[in-house]
Amino acid sequence: MCLAAWATMGAGLASNRASIHSSGMAFIKASHLQSNIASLDRLPPAAAAEIKARAADAIAQCRAMTRSHWAPMAIDIEIVETVCDVVGESGLRRLSSEGIRLSAEGPLLGPIKNAALRILKARPDAVLRFARQGWAAVYKDVGTAEWVGDDDGGGGRLIASQLPPVVLASRAWPIACAGAIDGAYHTVGATGSVVGDVVEVKVGGEVREWTISFIA
Repeated sequence: MCLAAWATMGAGLASNRASIHSSGMAFIKASHLQSNIASLDRLPPAAAAEIKARAADAIAQCRAMTRSHWAPMAIDIEIVETVCDVVGESGLRRLSSEGIRLSAEGPLLGPIKNAALRILKARPDAVLRFARQGWAAVYKDVGTAEWVGDDDGGGGRLIASQLPPVVLASRAWPIACAGAIDGAYHTVGATGSVVGDVVEVKVGGEVREWTISFIA
């Protein structure tokens, strides 16, 4: 299951709310989080309404921020866990994919997307080679991301390390990131002949790892 039963989930979200002001030096760019929140409207109305009601405090705090603000990661974690509980892992992944596409249309990730587009046709892993820059644009003090390509050129692994406790404690966050990776790749891959798809998510220690396969 994506998350525990309703009672356990309720307790977990209450704990997350309490930690929003004590999540340490771990942040997400408010503009990207706002794009994720905006993508909720792509869901069926009943699901979107339930998510907005259950994560109302976190969503309100994010909406009150300027787009350049750094929001505590606990806000993002509460929202993605709520989304996962309501629409499941596949729904969370699709929603995160849509959120990254919205961010890629704006000033946060647009320049990185454009840089990747210039070399995409030459290298199928072009967008993934910009993972470090994209990660730094979206996150602050949430570890680092590195792309390790396979020798045969058929795929590779995106590895996030030195992650903070607020992220490591979430079971839904790696799934949300898989959707974001899908969305980022499809955003720039629409003009190429090769598409990247996350086929495996690994969780262990202070590392989260996503295996990407290139599909012609």
